[in-house]
Amino acid sequence: MASKPKLEKKTLTLGEKIEVIRRYEKGGVGARGLAQDFGVGKTQIQNIIKRKREHIEDYENNAPTSKRRNVRQTGNEGINQLCWEWFCDMKKRVVEISGPMLQEQALKFAEQLGVHEFKASTGWLDSFKKRHNIKGNTMVGESAGVSSTVVDDWKEKLQHITAGYAPEDIYNMDESGLFYRTTSRKTLAVKGEQCSGGKQAKDRLTLVLCASMAGGKEKPLIIGKSAKPRCFKNVNMSALPVTYTNNSKAWMTSDLFKKWLKKLDQKMGRQGRKILLLLDNAPSHPDVTLNNIELKFFPPNTTSRLQPMDQGIIQTVKLKYRKRQLRRILQELENNKELTGTQAAKSLTVLQAVQFVGAAWRETSEETILKCFRKAGFSETPAETTETSDADESEAGMEELAQELFGCNFQELAEIDEDLATCNTEVRDWDRDASTLLEELQDEERDDSDEEEEVVQASISSRVPNLNSLVSLMSDIKNLCAEEGLGELLDVFDQAVDMLSTVWSQRRLAGRQTKIDQFFKTK
Repeated sequence: MASKPKLEKKTLTLGEKIEVIRRYEKGGVGARGLAQDFGVGKTQIQNIIKRKREHIEDYENNAPTSKRRNVRQTGNEGINQLCWEWFCDMKKRVVEISGPMLQEQALKFAEQLGVHEFKASTGWLDSFKKRHNIKGNTMVGESAGVSSTVVDDWKEKLQHITAGYAPEDIYNMDESGLFYRTTSRKTLAVKGEQCSGGKQAKDRLTLVLCASMAGGKEKPLIIGKSAKPRCFKNVNMSALPVTYTNNSKAWMTSDLFKKWLKKLDQKMGRQGRKILLLLDNAPSHPDVTLNNIELKFFPPNTTSRLQPMDQGIIQTVKLKYRKRQLRRILQELENNKELTGTQAAKSLTVLQAVQFVGAAWRETSEETILKCFRKAGFSETPAETTETSDADESEAGMEELAQELFGCNFQELAEIDEDLATCNTEVRDWDRDASTLLEELQDEERDDSDEEEEVVQASISSRVPNLNSLVSLMSDIKNLCAEEGLGELLDVFDQAVDMLSTVWSQRRLAGRQTKIDQFFKTK
């Protein structure tokens, strides 16, 4: 009896892999379903998801979407990952690292992992440094000590540091922790702590802001704990006012930082620009070489006086965020008399939080950013006042609610989480066995998408089902605006109804009744 012919293994193209990643992250279908749809094995789909960063990087680097390539495994992935984390940890400890030191550490990891053929050659070292854009032959950390004259010395040299760059090409980026829905006064007791686990960790985000000396603003980056919060179901991520990413601790890592930097570098390249980006010495900020961005680091322990973001920009955004948070709580309490303030606050979702952040950043004025750069010494003309130009005042009921929920007045709300750690500052014990260390690192990178505890605000049945219903709802809103004498708001909804009616007519003529969640997605 003739043997059954062996089926040829199918390898997906890069374009198909990107589509797999897109559909998986959208939710609603698992690896088994995707394997059936694409005609491949479940294992291949799982490997694509596992290595999504590499495929996305290929795609962003304009690799041909028709190319078929299996990612080559060298067998040294564990060694490379451990060496990179060890290098970042040594930078954090301000330890001078040479090439031979790194090679010696790599050999130690290889022995403990049982990779006996690994040689830690000069070729491996060069590849490692190139992969992570590490500068120079000797990798040196900055001095941990700082004298009282460092701030003045920096300001004197600032004109030389920024020479050759126009104000619109001088940027500052910084992270800040945000308890997006926690209201307990206990938040005041965790200042400076990691907050990496437990109940509070689920209520924290890391906010990343970047702006130029001329007042230009980059899209905020939000780092959450979950890769796919339940509230993001059916949401077009590209339409959000922020870029959302995640890791298991909801803080910045060197990998996330490099990914963010690479996108900014590519953007500046497309615009034909060269920029200077000033940063603090956080362990998650490795010094890398880029094509269109020059990195410059503030002296250690000086950012409270030298970093523009710390002169009022972050505080302004947070206060605008808290104003929206309290306004929403007041609205919930008005709608449901049996609800407590804490219950209303706890119902806030990550989706609402990122929308609040986006709106707060959009409202932060160019004038505020300019003043904060001047206050940090980026101009010969000092800032006229320490106050930001668009500081928010509390609305009716907000002062009482701030005291009840946070134990402080409204203006102090910007400070309740200002010292929350935004990256891992704990020192890892590298004398432990490499297998244990590698397992620990991989556990930190796991996808916690199924662990997010979100309060579902409304059932699917309560959503607006189609354009017909939305047009009717908007008409009701217009009537309410007219009854309440909200003239300006009525004008806005008049324009919105006209736009919706035009789209509805076009869709109706085309014979398509579009679902509302499809309607709002970017084509």
